[in-house]
Amino acid sequence: MAIVNLTPHPLTLLGADAEKRIIASSGIARLAMSEHTLGHVDGYPLALQERRGVTGLPAPLPGVIYVVSTLVAQAVADREDVVAPDTGPGAVRDEQGNIVAVRGFVRFASPQPSEPRVRRRPSAVSSCST
Repeated sequence: MAIVNLTPHPLTLLGADAEKRIIASSGIARLAMSEHTLGHVDGYPLALQERRGVTGLPAPLPGVIYVVSTLVAQAVADREDVVAPDTGPGAVRDEQGNIVAVRGFVRFASPQPSEPRVRRRPSAVSSCST
């Protein structure tokens, strides 16, 4: 199986046998966003960010897995060929807590059709600044 890294940095994998594998970036898949000001919370701006689609992600190919950021993987959860690095407790970190290697990948479940997406304006939001 081919692993294509579509994150902006090299991906370091650490296998169970402690073998290290580095996969260079082959491009960047990004989540396009738009932002709109909703109002303010106690004088601080509150914005609504909306997903506008994914760019830089090729069509599925047999035998190819695409590694992308968590945000991109969540946005295309219906694609079985898209994964994100598993940055959970099993990730390898340096002394400062930065991730230096991962031991595997994660996929995300698609939202269920029965889960309505309701957008509500938070009650603590004022439409004018104070």
